[in-house]
Amino acid sequence: MEVPPATADLTSGRLVKFPAADAGGAIILPRAGVTTSRRQGGLKTRTLRELLAHPFPTRQPLLFPVLRQGESMMLWAQTGAGKTWVSLSMALAIAGGGSFLGWTAETPRRVMLLDGEMAMEDLQDRLRDLCAAIDGFDPEAAADNLLIVARQDQGADTVFPDLANPDGQARILEMVRQHGAELLVADNFSTLAEVEDENAAGAMNPVLAFLLRLKQARVACILVHHSGKTGQSYRGSSKLAATFEVILGLTRDEAAGGVQGAAFTTFWEKFRGEPHDTLVPRDVRLGRSEAGALAWDAQPAERDNIRLFLEAAATGNFPHQTAAGASLGWDKTKTSKTVTKAIAAGRTTRRQLDEIFEAAREGCAVEVAESGEPPF
Repeated sequence: MEVPPATADLTSGRLVKFPAADAGGAIILPRAGVTTSRRQGGLKTRTLRELLAHPFPTRQPLLFPVLRQGESMMLWAQTGAGKTWVSLSMALAIAGGGSFLGWTAETPRRVMLLDGEMAMEDLQDRLRDLCAAIDGFDPEAAADNLLIVARQDQGADTVFPDLANPDGQARILEMVRQHGAELLVADNFSTLAEVEDENAAGAMNPVLAFLLRLKQARVACILVHHSGKTGQSYRGSSKLAATFEVILGLTRDEAAGGVQGAAFTTFWEKFRGEPHDTLVPRDVRLGRSEAGALAWDAQPAERDNIRLFLEAAATGNFPHQTAAGASLGWDKTKTSKTVTKAIAAGRTTRRQLDEIFEAAREGCAVEVAESGEPPF
């Protein structure tokens, strides 16, 4: 194919435009013998040509679809909601391969767990029990791949590394490098980082600097954190969120009765990857099988079901609630339970629903507020 004339002249080659192929547009051609980086002022630098010519390896998923190599994630929840159960499950799945909650680690990889508070006996019990909750888990691979560095495993005079301190950061990075870890799980922020005021943006700078150093080292990180007083987001300054590709919140479901309170609804506060059917609000519970083994269970979130039902009812296309539920693929029982929960949550009233369904039966349009919101 004949190459059209250059549309611009760069210092080390030509900027050319090919006839519309896929997305069309400008393509910068690599030149033979051109290096893909250089050092200036003590820093590695690249021209645009060098950047586009460099064969970066594809970042592989550590736990598909949640986390890829070199990415960072915050996992927050209220005390007792189950965040440590989830972070330990992630560490085990990635270290031994396998899946839970629909998230899969195809290849076992080296992981370092940095724990700031849990008693060693509790850590031992949880890890032993959780092995059974990971489908396709390879215990032999995980036995060597998962390195545990715990505060409660140290002597009383040992100074444990501080994520907010340069010396502590250097010690942690050195352990990560020695183990060859591709993932650091840090549980949790409050016990691992000494900052004067979590609500002050400036206080987050040392921790952000450490997270960015991990990225430079191509090491992924899961930082476990507590929620704020409302339980609806993470605690502290919003500046902490800047470096994370993923922020997953767990809002406690006290009525679900999970093992040691591990029952929650997932809330994806931030996610930079591709959409996936597991990356939606789900009601999750850690329970036990009849044999006594731990087992994770996830269902579509009830609050999401309420939203779906109310949106369907608001169309005015259904003469009764059973028909509205059937349009969502639900049976009468699920529909009835969802309506009951919607009313109990104050999202609608029985009278409002009856008026909507009556209007549908009479062939009348349902009035919708000017804002476009359903009338409940």
